Amino acid sequence: IILLLNKLFSITNNPCNKDTLNTIIEKITGGTGSLHIPIKFKKTLLKSTVNITGVTIAGLDTITEATLFKPVDKYSLYNHLKFDNLQVILRGNAIKSSLFSADTTETFSYTASLVDAAVNATVLLGVSSTVLGGLYIDQLNLGCLASSIEDVNVTSHHATATTWTCDCEETVTSSKGSPFVCNSFISKGVCSSTAIPVSSSSSSSS
Repeated sequence: IILLLNKLFSITNNPCNKDTLNTIIEKITGGTGSLHIPIKFKKTLLKSTVNITGVTIAGLDTITEATLFKPVDKYSLYNHLKFDNLQVILRGNAIKSSLFSADTTETFSYTASLVDAAVNATVLLGVSSTVLGGLYIDQLNLGCLASSIEDVNVTSHHATATTWTCDCEETVTSSKGSPFVCNSFISKGVCSSTAIPVSSSSSSSS
């Protein structure tokens, strides 16, 4: 199954075909190259409530290197993706209530920009020999092969980036009873500087 998966995704193992993968991502994302993940996270602390509304990953169509499902042993597959410019955007709001002053709502957006971001991951597959052995020759396609997978375990992963920046934008609105707005302002700033190497890795075994 590992050899067949590698064969099905052989276009991504050739650096000359990275543009093909970028084109596929652009079509899936409607030409934006971005993936938005809605999140419903709410945390109340004292008189303040923080809501995380979503995360957007942009620049998914800037792949410069790609290797998917490359066999490294009898059961494991190696995956590698490198992006020219990747952005992770976190959005949410914070509401502070008070009995003696105006309520304050802060809408925030934090954008982390990664240059030359690379992600490496080794995946261990648990396959049902019964299901796989029952497939006919004309059923050796991705859908049928995937039906035989019973467990997937990421045994190791490693992420790096040459530089990173973090931009923050905040909109603060103070009001006494909606929709009357007493005061509002927008602040923008840079949370960190460039030329800071980023690296993280971990490994596990089952």
